[in-house]
Amino acid sequence: MLHMKDTYELNLKTVRIYFSGAKGFHIEISAALFGFEPSSELHRVFKAIAEKITPDDVIIDTSIYDKMRLWRLPNTINSKSGLYKIPLLPKEVLDLSIDEIKELAREPRIWRWKPPSVELNHALAALYREARENNGKERLKNSSGGKKYETVFNGWPIPEGERNSTLTSLAGYLKAGKIPINEAGIFLNSINTTHCSPPLEGEEVAAIIESVYSYPDPDMDETEPKVIRLAEYDPRPQRWFLQNAIPEGFPTLIYGDGGMGKTYLADLIAVQACISGESFFGLKFPEAPVNALLIDYELNPDEQTRRIRKIASGLNLKAVPDNLFYLSPDKGILRSIEMIKNIIFENSIGFIVIDSLGASGVDGEKVPDVMKLFMELRNLNITALVCDHQSKMQAGNRYEHKSPYGSAYKYNLSRSVFQINKIKAEPGVMTVSLRHTKSNFGPLIDNLVFDLKFRQERILFTKSVYKVPDPEAGDIELIKNAILTLTEAGKKATQSAIVEQLSGEIGKNKVSMLLKKGEGKEWEVTRGENNEKLYSVPWVPVELIQADKIE
Repeated sequence: MLHMKDTYELNLKTVRIYFSGAKGFHIEISAALFGFEPSSELHRVFKAIAEKITPDDVIIDTSIYDKMRLWRLPNTINSKSGLYKIPLLPKEVLDLSIDEIKELAREPRIWRWKPPSVELNHALAALYREARENNGKERLKNSSGGKKYETVFNGWPIPEGERNSTLTSLAGYLKAGKIPINEAGIFLNSINTTHCSPPLEGEEVAAIIESVYSYPDPDMDETEPKVIRLAEYDPRPQRWFLQNAIPEGFPTLIYGDGGMGKTYLADLIAVQACISGESFFGLKFPEAPVNALLIDYELNPDEQTRRIRKIASGLNLKAVPDNLFYLSPDKGILRSIEMIKNIIFENSIGFIVIDSLGASGVDGEKVPDVMKLFMELRNLNITALVCDHQSKMQAGNRYEHKSPYGSAYKYNLSRSVFQINKIKAEPGVMTVSLRHTKSNFGPLIDNLVFDLKFRQERILFTKSVYKVPDPEAGDIELIKNAILTLTEAGKKATQSAIVEQLSGEIGKNKVSMLLKKGEGKEWEVTRGENNEKLYSVPWVPVELIQADKIE
């Protein structure tokens, strides 16, 4: 890099640098610097330029310039090393050891990369013109090496140093043409014998064929999962997209009735994710900004843009982050999933919002539909926030006892779940409670209570002074009343009797949990004739406390 900077006056800000995930590094230079023109021979020209600009003491892999060579995408994992191809800063390349870089590569690095304006570099443009004139058939002047050979298709021999790459490319052609692996083996062994100078060992040819044919077929929807030995596996640490609230790489669900502020909250989180060093009421986002995608089934670009601009203004941003993307699919999400995957890869998306699950075409009551969607979300390997509605309130129900509408698998397959509730609303202000009901990777966080303040050109999210009553307090009062009712009726206040008394209001497991939690605090416990627990509240008249004696 320093050689290119000094020799060709290359601005390093126009260069993307990656650790490959294996043993080397990938350097990508903007094509605009060279003034490239379309050509079927560009791969040869690129190779000649790479050889020219590389110092003699640096080893490069020129096989990547084969026309059929695959190029690993950033933040994809190398199955052999278990490491990711990750972006690096020039300073990191120069200052960090290879072991430190490999430690960084144990997990993806989603970066927002905004290249500077690029102008033609005259020194590099001259290299391009010279390489184009030579058409890549020989090395540029002043570079080491001898004559380059044409491919096997033109009948030329394949020299040592190009045998593996040429046979690998041929195997790729055969696989793409649906040629069976046994026939491909016969053909490649024949080419090796007649064209390679000297021929490769038979085991090497077999290894090339096996390697190429083991790559997933892009026409297949599914690939076979890899079996690993857990005793030999070194797990990566659990990372949080939003500290202790939204786990990185997994789906999180936020549900509640309509009009509770789900979309506003999801939009805020998406905007903050796009900025570095943000926090959400004390919970930290990653230090590096993350590209985010809003997948909207409820509103339209006009309304979402108006809301996002007001949220950005409320955060004192001059404009909406340019790494926030928007999609309003014209098909259900399961039918749009391949399109969404392409958008994610093309734009290096690290966070998506689905608003909402009910409007996305997924039948929330059909278990197969719900399971398929959450499987697709998991396979994206990025963080997803899913907004959903909850089941309708029935007479005698309490809001905090409600669950997401439809199949229980929505709740079960989400790794973190929040219920949102509008506590009160006044002109221009809505007070909202966010209750953490499930976390697979850590303890539940405390309830978050905040105010949404709607101004003419701004939407503000501020911590509320409103104190939300403990949702268990109401259940505890119901249990106390049940104990009193049973005692006054001359019956034993046992757990089973309390459960029966509260049937339809509090579930059996919840009653059991609260009875144990409140022992010695909310009620007293004595033992009956059969050593069963008898419950009483402190202010019950003394003559009624020993319910077992009354009988």
